[in-house]
Amino acid sequence: MTPIRTRIGRFLRRPEVTICLGIFVCVCGISEIMEEIIDGYDGVLGSVHGVLAFGIMTLLKGVTELAEGIELVTIEIEEVNREQSEAAEANENVLKS
Repeated sequence: MTPIRTRIGRFLRRPEVTICLGIFVCVCGISEIMEEIIDGYDGVLGSVHGVLAFGIMTLLKGVTELAEGIELVTIEIEEVNREQSEAAEANENVLKS
């Protein structure tokens, strides 16, 4: 894989990009639905409703990915803090003896 494709792939897998894409698709879907309502809504589900549903699902996917990432970082921080406190206690025990 070329370096540029690797960079683009890493960029596209970021949850922030997924959230922005979901928001953009939702806004487009809502805009089209509002236009349909103004022109006279005939009560039929169309592709615009599917676009809005896809946008909502994409947005939710990005939010869950971001939450999982935050959870992993929090777990790592807690582990590092625990290791540091254990090391500090070990140093205190060495100094006392």
